[in-house]
Order: sequence, then C-alpha cells, then structure tokens
Amino acid sequence: MKKGVVLLFFLTTVFLRNPAFAQCHFIPSTTSAVDTVVYTFAGGNFASYGCAPIDPTYWLSGNGMSVTCTFVTPQDYPAIRVWGMNDDDSAEVMVNSVSYFLDTTGSASYAPKVVCGISPGPDGIIFVNGKIVGANSNGLGNYSYSDVTINMTNVSVIQVSGVNGAGWGFAGVVLDCEMGPVAGFTSAPTSVCPGTCIDFTILSLNATSFVWSFAGASPAVSTDANPLSICYNTPGSYDVTLIASNGNAYDTLTLINYITVYPFPPAQGILQSGDTLIANAGAVSYQWYHDGNLISGATNYYYIASEGGNYNVVATDGNGCEVEAAIFDVIAASSQMAVSSGQWVIFPVPTADKLYIRGIEHSSWTGEIFFYNMTGKKVMASLISENQNTIMIDVSNLATGMYWLQIETKEKILRAKFLKR
Repeated sequence: MKKGVVLLFFLTTVFLRNPAFAQCHFIPSTTSAVDTVVYTFAGGNFASYGCAPIDPTYWLSGNGMSVTCTFVTPQDYPAIRVWGMNDDDSAEVMVNSVSYFLDTTGSASYAPKVVCGISPGPDGIIFVNGKIVGANSNGLGNYSYSDVTINMTNVSVIQVSGVNGAGWGFAGVVLDCEMGPVAGFTSAPTSVCPGTCIDFTILSLNATSFVWSFAGASPAVSTDANPLSICYNTPGSYDVTLIASNGNAYDTLTLINYITVYPFPPAQGILQSGDTLIANAGAVSYQWYHDGNLISGATNYYYIASEGGNYNVVATDGNGCEVEAAIFDVIAASSQMAVSSGQWVIFPVPTADKLYIRGIEHSSWTGEIFFYNMTGKKVMASLISENQNTIMIDVSNLATGMYWLQIETKEKILRAKFLKR
C-alpha cells in the first residue's frame, strides 16, 4: 500500500461539510448474490491487504482495468467503495455509459475515510480533474477506504476504470443511504462594475432550507433558495457562503473571492468650447446623446453640437464600466455655465476680438470682470455698468490661448473658460 499527504487546495473554494447518513447497505465485490447488483471485472485480480471489513478487494493497477456495476433496479445516489489509493493512483467513472465528472461542488461527494492501518491526513481520496485520486503519497501510505457517492438518481450502471498508478482496491457498492444535503450554487456574472446587482442560482442537493451570506453586498444575507438582486456597490473581492440544510444536517460552501467588483471608472465632465463639447479623454469608448436620444456615430471624446439642447456622454472603461456626464441648455457656438438663478452665456467661442456676456442679474455684480490665463495670472480686467443688458468686451489684445473669465457677484464667483484665437 502507499500514501502521502498531497493537500490539493482549490483556489476559490472552501468546503465545510457535515452530511448525515442513515444505515447503508454495503454489497462487497466478492458477493455471489445477483438480486441487487451484478459485478463484471476486467484485467485485475482479487487481493487482501489486511483490512478485514472489506478484504479481499478487486485490485486495479494502471490503465485498462475496470469494474462494471450493473443494478437490477436503478438506484438513487449509489456509492462505490475504494481502498488504498495513493496520489499516483487515479480512476475515472462512467454512469449510465456516459463519462461522469466528479466534483464536490455538486456531482459527487466522498465520505470520511475509514482507517485500517497507517493513513495520515484528513482524507483518503480527493477529486482532481473529474477523477478519483489518492490524497497521500506512497511514502506516507493510505491504509484506508472511502465511499464515493454519485449525486444522481436513476443510476443503472457504474463503471470504474483505472487510469494510473501501482494499484488500488475496489471493495464494492454502498446503497440505500440517506443522502445529506450538499451545498452548491452559481451566479453570472462573477466580475461586475460597482452598482451591479446579481442573481444567484441554487445547485444544492437534498436541501430544503438555505442561509446565504454575501460579504460586501446589499442585502448581506438571504434565506431565499435563489436570491435575486444582490447588489455590490464597492470595489473589491468578496466571499459568498451558502448553508444548505434538510432539517437533520447541513452543508456549508464558501467560495473565496467569488465576486470581483471592478474599480470605479474615472469621473467624467463636459467642457464647451464654441460649438464643441469636450469630455475627459482616456476612456475606451464614448457615446453622446442629445435630449436623451443616442447620436449615431458620436463616439469620440468630443462632439460638435449643431443645435442647442441638453447633451450627455457615457464613457466606458477597460472593464466595461460606464460613467456619465451631462451639460444642460447648450447654446450652439457658445460657452455657458449654469447658476442657481438661471443661465449666463458668453459668446462667440472661440473669438478673435469681441466677447459678449448675457444672462446675469446686473444688480448683483460688483462692476468688474477679470481674465486669467491657464497659469492663474490675471491678464486683464474690465469695468461694467449695471444698466448694460449685454456686455461686450474687447479681447483683441489677448494672446491666442485658453482663458478663464471671472465675474464676482454679491452671492458667488462665476467662472467660464473660453478660447481666444
């Protein structure tokens, strides 16, 4: 015999299991009775290795040896009993003549091992790539047997075939066990943008009640079988835990870092320069809208507005996450800023010589407008009078470039950016 501890860590899944079983019916591979199951052996031989409850077992080594278990009456959740598998031994299973992928997330399970000698570690066998594999190395040894349950109903035939290894024993089948609950679930997608809500789908077996825990989500807990609209608002990676119960026993499944919430996309904004609306560059894609309607072909970070109205842009980052910015009451070929009492407008932008200002309640002005270059240096000031409806300012002496215009009112300071040609 053989065995050594090869702890196979599933990177995202932790299983905490406590299934309950009633008295089971073990039918050894040496039975001559054919009223329940008929065994067909190929390539191996019977051998005894000192485990009285199951000796002798049908010994399979390497590839090509097999045992076929044909049930007289189809069985629900049958199990096979395997003995003495090391980490160099592996076996594959077919159920009802179809290859059966063994996976503890739903398709199969294995019971705690029964030790007949030396067998370090918690498990005698594990599942790897859909196959049964010994958990210990040859140096450590594995004098133990384990039951592998097929989580399927109406099973007529199970075929167990050796794939690799120096040898292991097939002891028989185990029938009529009361299956404990097996927790399992899925969701799509598992990587989302902030603010996304996810639906979860139960894959549990033999369970009637459920308790979910969603780290980092709202709501954080649920007792629904299939929770809907579980919302993740904060970037990060989050565990999901499901406790499935049948009233007598429970099974707990925790998927570590199962949900990934992408970082927030960079904030967006819109600057108007003349008839051009400019969003923050750097996103993967853009889409512009006018008065709520998609503008066909408007997919650059800038858009030349041919008519007034409300505009917004949706920018998408590399993760597919969207962020939106809007600008209201655009007047084509002008630059504007909204204030609490309405709109004030400067036009035309860009301009070569004259700049017009319209839309401020004159009684709130201090009588002076200031101009700053992009380094923050004041380059010009202009006096105004309160009885002017539209103000014209001569900016012909300014050098070509971008400038800030600033009006100081009694309540606030108003600013707008414009281009001097």
